Amino acid sequence: MPHFVPPADAVADGNGGPTPLAAVITELDPGGAERAFLQVVRGLSERGWAPHVFALRGGPLSESFAAAGVPVTTLDGLPGADPRPLVRFLKRERPPAALSFLFHANLLARFAARVAGRPAVVCGVRVAERRRNGHRSLDRLTASLVDRWVCVGESVRQFCIAPATAGGGGLPAERVVTIPNGVDAELWANAAPADRASLRLPAESRTLLFAGRIDEQKDPDTLLNAFAALDRPDTFLLIAGDGPLSDRVQARVASNAFGERVRLLGRRDDLPSLMRLAEAFVLPSRWEGTPNVLLEAAAAGTPIVATAVDGTAEVFTHGETARLVPVGDGDALAAELRWTLDHPEAAAAMAKRAGEAVLAVHRWDAVVAAYDALLREVIAQRRR
Repeated sequence: MPHFVPPADAVADGNGGPTPLAAVITELDPGGAERAFLQVVRGLSERGWAPHVFALRGGPLSESFAAAGVPVTTLDGLPGADPRPLVRFLKRERPPAALSFLFHANLLARFAARVAGRPAVVCGVRVAERRRNGHRSLDRLTASLVDRWVCVGESVRQFCIAPATAGGGGLPAERVVTIPNGVDAELWANAAPADRASLRLPAESRTLLFAGRIDEQKDPDTLLNAFAALDRPDTFLLIAGDGPLSDRVQARVASNAFGERVRLLGRRDDLPSLMRLAEAFVLPSRWEGTPNVLLEAAAAGTPIVATAVDGTAEVFTHGETARLVPVGDGDALAAELRWTLDHPEAAAAMAKRAGEAVLAVHRWDAVVAAYDALLREVIAQRRR
């Protein structure tokens, strides 16, 4: 994590009270980026900031912000979010900074800030975006509107500053920094395991867990290929989450010989308990930033089997703190799941090392302190 020294006089609202902050995010569904945003914004509100959240699309996390005393304004969804409430807030409250997460929110924050008088703009980059969707080009074209980009890991930062001609983001290196994700250690370590009977799991069964958005990035096809190759009648796969590929996964599960051994749970609010139940957490992603869900698995003491991509390989070491495999290799994934099931003591020791390594770096108090210091730094630079 980079070290930021906050200038003593960097933030003030003119009246000695909390400093207003525009906090902008694409949506408030409880995904990894959104839950990280909640932790950061809630932490900043305890450090002298008065954040107001603007979400292009609402979701269940709005209740969590409300419980923390943070107001939320929804901008009428995607596409076509209405920027006027954000612009009015920027003009009325004159916050010295705007903090945003996720591409569409990042873009909106830049243009709204430009219209409303140019507060400092800090944009969060959660993943090395490798899809050809125009995002990297738009980031480069609007780079002059951004004071800092914050990447969740050094591998994401290296991707962002790599030349566009080499497939990277082409962003100015001096304005791109790294602040990692955090994890709530007590929440995950102290959860009671989920009740097997409520999940209709046989008493002596083994359980694998996947949790996340069911889309191209998470590669559910390789997940199901690996589970089929595992060929363990006593082992069940729990899939928690939904997304654009949910129907395809459901159809494949229904038409395959999995029987009831693959359970599609939809969105869940009891992931800590599911983690504590599982013999292994599996994440076959094709690309990642620093996936919160793996930090959470480590904090829960659940052995990890995942693909060796971007921030995953940056945080975890194969054979030491996780079992890592190449992208798209269902047979390799099945082999490492088999090893994890066959060597419970070694897998538990690996999970313990993972938890120790993660909690040494990825604690929310340190993460929030870094965001606080960075915001103060960019504001101070604007005022010089």
